[in-house]
Amino acid sequence: MKKQFNEKQLQELNHINDWCLTILNFMIKKYGEHTSLTMFKDVINDGYNTKNLRGMRSVYRDTNEWGKGLNTLADTEELNQVLYAKFSEDLNTCSGRDAQKIKRIVRRGKISTENEFRLVLGRVDEIYTDDTKKEEIKILNKMLGEFELSRKV
Repeated sequence: MKKQFNEKQLQELNHINDWCLTILNFMIKKYGEHTSLTMFKDVINDGYNTKNLRGMRSVYRDTNEWGKGLNTLADTEELNQVLYAKFSEDLNTCSGRDAQKIKRIVRRGKISTENEFRLVLGRVDEIYTDDTKKEEIKILNKMLGEFELSRKV
């Protein structure tokens, strides 16, 4: 029996699909059709067609990371313009929401879900080379370790 989605979940699924395909199509247009991009597009389509919301949320985060790491800052800015024109938000907006979520997690003092774990891990990956972020990295790594230990029990 298939899981029934409410209207909000269907809207989220549609938004994630459209958002990810917009980024991927931008990358294909900019850099050409590569096997990895084609395979990723297949993953997006499969997740959407099977209504795998959890998987699509993961794809959303991965796609945003790709978008932030384009070859040049000018390419990322161009992508942000495309996203803003279509969605009235861009990668910076998403980063701001993620930063607020991470602040709430840190205030709470613990990671509660796999999604929060991935969000915090992504933040650590983003800042681990920045010497000015050592204290933040220490706090986040402690929470990541505690979460992993709690899952092994």
